[in-house]
Amino acid sequence: MKNPVIFGLAVSMIVSSAVYAAPAKKAAARTAKKAAVVKAVKPAQSATATQAKAAVAEPTQTVAEPTAGSPASSAESVTQVAKATQEVKKSKFNILIADRGSFATATSNRSETSEPSGVLTVRPGYKLSDDVSLAAGIDITHTFGAAETAATDSQVSRPKWTPADVYLMAAHSNLGTLPGNLKTKGYLRYYLPTSEASQFMGQIGVVRGNITLAKPIGNKLAVKYIAEPRLYLEQYKTYDRKDETGTIQRNAKGEAVQVGTNTYRLNHFVEVEFNATEKLGFYSDLGFDHKWYNGDSNYGLRSSQRDNIYAETGVAYSFTNNVTLIAGVEQDGPDLRNQAQNNEASVIYGEDFTNYFLEADITF
Repeated sequence: MKNPVIFGLAVSMIVSSAVYAAPAKKAAARTAKKAAVVKAVKPAQSATATQAKAAVAEPTQTVAEPTAGSPASSAESVTQVAKATQEVKKSKFNILIADRGSFATATSNRSETSEPSGVLTVRPGYKLSDDVSLAAGIDITHTFGAAETAATDSQVSRPKWTPADVYLMAAHSNLGTLPGNLKTKGYLRYYLPTSEASQFMGQIGVVRGNITLAKPIGNKLAVKYIAEPRLYLEQYKTYDRKDETGTIQRNAKGEAVQVGTNTYRLNHFVEVEFNATEKLGFYSDLGFDHKWYNGDSNYGLRSSQRDNIYAETGVAYSFTNNVTLIAGVEQDGPDLRNQAQNNEASVIYGEDFTNYFLEADITF
């Protein structure tokens, strides 16, 4: 959801331009989303660069095996067994820390006050078996370079931290093999309404699934279909619109402008993955991101739908099995139902809807 080295805040500070504004809830869904889509092509070999990126979706930890040998004494043998047992127990726990900083080359169709931004993901996990894992995570949107005028009229940079919803996750990395040698895996998440944005909208929670069908082609190439449906549980059909300062927007009558709450979302795409070496990998995604919103006749608000082109292309390099750096370009737009954006509907990686990103991931 999709659909590494962690330099934490340093990565985001390196990013010099701006990303389009998005609510914390959307940032959470996204990183998560992709927050990691590179996956395994050679399961029998050590982790490749693109496999390492998959950790953002399904955290894994390699179990260290004790070196075989002939102990000099029974006491030494007991010590080795004890150490090996402790090592196996340790390997069941892991924590993923990932930070994706991004910037855009243009701000058309975006916020007028864009700023360097990133999404920090922190997710501890526990492996029930080789294929099944449980985790809890949170995505935190952070910005640097937000220009604000201080009392001295000088421009200062004030970092902003916006936690998204905390989520619980169960993942299965081997759901089975379908006819045609299609390998399947997936995960299920439940987002708790812990963020300020979700509480303001009266959200109860979000259920998000992921199913991946992968067709290996040789030892280096794989073609995948990935679908991520989401169901939003809302108390209300609408909520008050706020501007970027957090002020509720009002119409000429002084009434709060209403916005429809989310109902469903489906992001689905085809991914082509190529592992050049065990450390270096490439991937490219192309598909659609569909979003549905509630309406309310009491406010003259109709239910609506957005259909965005979704694309992402990147390169991943694994310094170790636990540390990976990813760089690439991503797009979530234009809205194919928006007539004003139709002139760019056929453009992949068009200037107005493209972000460049640098992501650093590390798994302990």
